[in-house]
Amino acid sequence: MAKDLRERLGREEGAVLHGVVMKLHRDMNPREATIYGYLVHEDTSRQRRVRVELRPEDLDKANDAWRRGLEVSVTGDLEPRGTGVRMRGVSVFVVQPE
Repeated sequence: MAKDLRERLGREEGAVLHGVVMKLHRDMNPREATIYGYLVHEDTSRQRRVRVELRPEDLDKANDAWRRGLEVSVTGDLEPRGTGVRMRGVSVFVVQPE
């Protein structure tokens, strides 16, 4: 199953992820957030956990979204990693209004 996922996703630039911040990893460098949501490009609305490398300017926004349970929209580059996917090269991080 993981191999199928990696082959299907591969690397993708400019992917859009919508979801909620489930966890902030403060001990990582660069800092990361685990976002549970869906990838806009997929045919199904299957939800998944994606680890997202945050830019310094996104840390406060991610923390606020996590504390308040707000939805976020993130644009960046996806790459397979282990049994999941990771988003790097984030170009947009937006907290959706309540």
